[in-house]
Amino acid sequence: MLLTPFIINTICLLLFFSTGGYILYIHRKEVRKRQENARMSRKLSKSIAPLNMKIWVYHVDRQTFSWIDKDGRPCKTMKALEFARNYLHGDFTRVNEAFGRLINNQEEVVTLLIQDKDETDEKYETRYFSLELSLYRHANGKPYLIFGARRDITKEHQRINQEKDVLLRYQNIFDSSFVGLAIFAPDGSMLDVNEESARILRMTREELISKNHSLSSNFDDSIIEEAAKHEVNICTIAKLQPDQPPVYLEMQLKPVFDENGQLEYIFSTGRDMGEFVNAFHKLKEGTRQLNIVNKEITSYINNIDYILQVGGLRIIKYSPTTHDLTIFDGKHKELHTLTQVRCMTFVDDASKRVVTHTFKMLDNKTPNPITTNVKTTIRNKGTEVLYLQFDLLPVFDESGNLKSYFGICRDVSQTKWTEHLLAIETARAQEVESIKNAFLRNMSHEIRTPLNTVVGFAELFNEAASPEDEQVFIEEIKDNSAHLLRLINDILFLSRLDAKMIEINPKTTDFCKSFVNNCQRGWEEHQKEGVKLNIEQPYNQLFVDIDETQVGYVIRQIIENAAIYTDQGSINARYDYIDGKLFITIEDTGCGIKKENLPHIFERFVSGMNKGTGLELAICKELLQQMGGVISVYSDEGKGTSVVITLPCSAITIERKASL
Repeated sequence: MLLTPFIINTICLLLFFSTGGYILYIHRKEVRKRQENARMSRKLSKSIAPLNMKIWVYHVDRQTFSWIDKDGRPCKTMKALEFARNYLHGDFTRVNEAFGRLINNQEEVVTLLIQDKDETDEKYETRYFSLELSLYRHANGKPYLIFGARRDITKEHQRINQEKDVLLRYQNIFDSSFVGLAIFAPDGSMLDVNEESARILRMTREELISKNHSLSSNFDDSIIEEAAKHEVNICTIAKLQPDQPPVYLEMQLKPVFDENGQLEYIFSTGRDMGEFVNAFHKLKEGTRQLNIVNKEITSYINNIDYILQVGGLRIIKYSPTTHDLTIFDGKHKELHTLTQVRCMTFVDDASKRVVTHTFKMLDNKTPNPITTNVKTTIRNKGTEVLYLQFDLLPVFDESGNLKSYFGICRDVSQTKWTEHLLAIETARAQEVESIKNAFLRNMSHEIRTPLNTVVGFAELFNEAASPEDEQVFIEEIKDNSAHLLRLINDILFLSRLDAKMIEINPKTTDFCKSFVNNCQRGWEEHQKEGVKLNIEQPYNQLFVDIDETQVGYVIRQIIENAAIYTDQGSINARYDYIDGKLFITIEDTGCGIKKENLPHIFERFVSGMNKGTGLELAICKELLQQMGGVISVYSDEGKGTSVVITLPCSAITIERKASL
């Protein structure tokens, strides 16, 4: 059949309208799709804006990357090679591998930690990002778009690294500390313990933890309750096994609270005091006979114990790269950062060579622990030189390279000073031993002399003698017996003084009467013709709190000495009460004391011309010292002697005589 022009035109017109309609349908569908994509992009942009995320899209077919702006529209499109410039080579390789896993349906979502150079950052610094990748497919399942959501986690990464560094510091201190450390839960059960604690308790760390040691197994509940509130210091003796010696421990329990004030755990530090206890016993056994210096040695040992209890520690860090020494406080707060040159200015000349060698080992990155004792030019609160001990441990990075040294610094000045004092006391003890031997020799001589005299004259009675001679023998025996009795009494009294067995009992005393009576008693037995005793009485009443017996003994002995050595002239005795102190002065016009003998006047068995026992002034000085008083002697040979006694006491009643 032939087609007429009309039919042909009609067919063409129908084809034109049907094709145009299809094209219009496709166009409207694309417009709606773009509008829907734009709407979803804006919605997605609004949802991720608070999360500080940036979005890019990878077009699988075109192999291009597009950044999505804040309005959800593509703002910049680039090829893969250009896009990869912002990534480290290894990171971009991992991104490509993640693309393959998404396209092959191995994973639905991939999250990566990458380092990226943020092009919006003018400094182009490397930052850390969390990148989350997800795949969008066509309806036929063909991969279409890969979305990359990138979130900046640089601050979180830095915070995690800082926490790791702090944890490393604590772990190094905990594991390498020279004292025993342990951590207990609020119920008293042990959470962790270091090797030093296990060594002190003579166990391994694993054995100590496996035995489930707790505070309640070693201490009363009252101590645990106190430790849960505030710091507690305890000294205890731990008996671990029947066949093992006890362990002497000094422990400090300190509670640690959280932000809400709730007890989080109890931190324990402990030290083995066994060596010091044994040293104390040996020292006590070796110096058992040295009664005079026993008290001082015990005092120094107590000082050593006190130093061990309160010895402070400082955390230090040395960097071989910068050659700086950093000092931290107990809270890891940086106190000082010192260069090597600055450190050397505080080092004494005696330790500069040691410090120089130590710095050389640190700069050469010696992989072993380093311990150094340094004498500084710094002075303590007193006048002692400051000695420091440095204990440093190497710190390695993840690759095994030594990056720094970390450790502690502690003050060992008191230990050094105590060693010096112990050396002095040893020399003093030897000197005291010599004095004691000399005292025994003198005492033996002084006792034998009158005793031999008594025995000798007693033997003469066996021979024929006239009554006159026998009377002389009797007088000599009586005099030497009295002298011997007085010598023995003085020796016993002095021994009681040395042993601190004389009790001082202050009582209210009328010193006006007591002074006159004791002066008269000391004068009566030794008064001589041509010598006069003058007693000045400046008060009508003076009642003071003193031990009248002991003070009276001192006054009598001084008056007796003055009477013995004064052959002509006078003895003047006076007293006064000024500013809470009793002043007693006794002067004589006797023969005086030689200048070279004056410093030894209070030594034992020192007497002139064989008069007295030689112990009286030593007894007087010791008595006054135990009462808090002082005695001084001033003398010119041939002119006389003055004795001044100062005695602190309280006055109850004071009535001074009216001055003329």
